[in-house]
Amino acid sequence: MKKWVLLSVLIVLAGSVYIFIPGKLTIVKTTKGQSSITAAHRYFLDTSKWSRWWPGVQQGPSFAYDGEVYEITGIFYNEIRFRMQGGGDSGIRGALRIGEVSGDTVLMGGECVLPTGNNPVGRIVAYQRGKNEWYPERF
Repeated sequence: MKKWVLLSVLIVLAGSVYIFIPGKLTIVKTTKGQSSITAAHRYFLDTSKWSRWWPGVQQGPSFAYDGEVYEITGIFYNEIRFRMQGGGDSGIRGALRIGEVSGDTVLMGGECVLPTGNNPVGRIVAYQRGKNEWYPERF
């Protein structure tokens, strides 16, 4: 009888991981800055000026921070797309965006989609990684 109760509890726990942690985890972070949109564009779209605000180091065309390497894959009007690699990842795609809130305030945001996999333990590890590690605090 105890074996069946233990087995039932384990099945419920594993099932709850599949219910509450999705197969693809979308991570979003936004921050507000005091700047005009034109000044923000000068620093945002020109990656040679990123060393002034990027918290990590620049490695050629890529940027490193906290063991992760961010490689820029596309520059658009209000968006920069990148691929993040590190810790054995094959590459997680994401984007940084800016938008004007008012004449002297901009909103910067970032987004990436982190695949969590099919293994329940792998999903929990990916969830913790996404919750704790993604996105530098300083824009």
